[in-house]
Amino acid sequence: MTVAACGSDPGAAYLETQSSIQSTLASEHMPVRSVTCTPQVGDLAWTDPPAHLRCIVRFKNGASYTTPATVQPVVDQPDALTWNDPPPGLGDIDITSAALPSPSSSVAATSAGSLFYARNLRPVVAALDSRFGGQSIVQLALYPGELEAVIANGDNQARLVTAGTSAKLTVGPPSSFNGSRNAIFPSQLNPAVPERLASLISLGGGVAMARLARFVLYFTGQNAGWNIYPVSGATRFQSLLMADSLKAVARTGVRPLN
Repeated sequence: MTVAACGSDPGAAYLETQSSIQSTLASEHMPVRSVTCTPQVGDLAWTDPPAHLRCIVRFKNGASYTTPATVQPVVDQPDALTWNDPPPGLGDIDITSAALPSPSSSVAATSAGSLFYARNLRPVVAALDSRFGGQSIVQLALYPGELEAVIANGDNQARLVTAGTSAKLTVGPPSSFNGSRNAIFPSQLNPAVPERLASLISLGGGVAMARLARFVLYFTGQNAGWNIYPVSGATRFQSLLMADSLKAVARTGVRPLN
């Protein structure tokens, strides 16, 4: 792929390269989470030799690839940028079982806008139910600043859906999968549950809400529930979907909390 640089900062060739790769791939392939190019090449004069970079491209569906990139100075014109397109089939990963991406924003668990509070999570759940009410949530992770879910329809098409504290949904492209999946419906999400579980964990498990990192949906048999992970430590907490049967799970064993 060869394009003319379109960055606004002529003193940062590597930033132009990152921006150009991200915008081009997002429009022609699939949404891009980040592009990181090294070395951090600065301003290039048209008399300079081409700069050779190594760029790591991470897509929002969890796929990634590495490509060489070349910045070729051109007299009285934008630099010419060259890189390799993603390999064929890269976007065909099964997002229903692939690891969810890391959250794109960092919010303190006890901040006013934290999604661990029912008042903030409620509009996000309402938006999910309004748009995807008849579809199935097969993966979900809740962070203080972001909810991430993989939602599948009846045609074996799944999408990564994310929402931040504004409750605006970002919906990824469809991705095919085969077979059946354990799932819940958006209407089964109770926005009061994470806050209730955080309170119970603080009282019975000795871990304050400020130390909780994420709630992750899990399935066992016919039941759905939550794995709740602290910021650090080997102990996690686990409950059923509606906050029943909360327990602490450690290397030394399992301890009921309610």
